[in-house]
Amino acid sequence: MKLVLYILILLGATLLGFDLAKEVKKIEQEPIPEPTQPVQPQDPTTDAPEDHSHAHADALKAIQQQVEDLSRKIGQSPEESDNYLKRAVLYAQIRQPEKALSDLNKAAELTPDNAEIYYQRGYIQIASAHAPQALADFSKALEINPAHTQARLYRAIIHYRQENFQFALDDCLDLLKHEPTFYDAHLTTSRCYFELNHKAKAIEHLETYIAHSKNPEGIREARRLIELWNQKPAENETPTPSTNNE
Repeated sequence: MKLVLYILILLGATLLGFDLAKEVKKIEQEPIPEPTQPVQPQDPTTDAPEDHSHAHADALKAIQQQVEDLSRKIGQSPEESDNYLKRAVLYAQIRQPEKALSDLNKAAELTPDNAEIYYQRGYIQIASAHAPQALADFSKALEINPAHTQARLYRAIIHYRQENFQFALDDCLDLLKHEPTFYDAHLTTSRCYFELNHKAKAIEHLETYIAHSKNPEGIREARRLIELWNQKPAENETPTPSTNNE
C-alpha cells in the first residue's frame, strides 16, 4: 500500500471538514478504545445490529502484518528512512505513539530534509498533547516545504489554542491563499479576527463560511457567532500588522 493511503487512514478522509480550533481539542479528548465487551443476548423482536468486530479484527491483523513486513525490510536495509516513516504511520494507527515517535526520530536522523517526517512527528506529538514539540515539528516541516498545507493547518490550531491569534491568523490566511476552496478554514479565521478586534473582517469570513460550507453544525455555529458579535460595539478597523512566523 502506498504511503499516501497510510496518511489518509491516519488523518481521516473528513479531516478538512472541521473547524481548526476544535480539531486538537477533539484529538486530545479522544478516548482510547476499551477492550471488546462480551456480546449480550439479542432481543429477538429487534433487528440485529451490524457486527463490525470481525472487520476490526481483520483490519488490525492486516496492519500488524504490514508492521512485520516493514520490520523485516528495516532489518535488511536499516538505512532506508522511508520504511521507518511507513511503519511509524502504522504504529500510530494502532495507538502505539512511543514506537511511532521512535521510528520518526530515526527517519529524521537518516533524512533530515524530508518535510513529511516532521509533519507526521508533529501529528503524533499533538495527538499526545505535546504542543510545544508539535509546534516545532510543524514549523520545521514548513521550513523545508512552505506549501505543506496540513502542517500549516495544525500549526494554526496550536497557535489558536495558545491564544497566539495573530500567528494563527497568518497561517489560516496563508492556507486559504494556497487552498481557496478550503472553506472551513474561514471559521477559525473569523475567530482569529474577532480576538484581534476586527469584527467586520470576522463576520465577513463567517458569511463566506455559511455560503460555502456543507457542515450544518458549523453553519449553525457561524450564525450564532454573527448574532453574538453583532451585539458587540464596533472596533477599531486599523489593520493588524502581519507577522511572518515561518
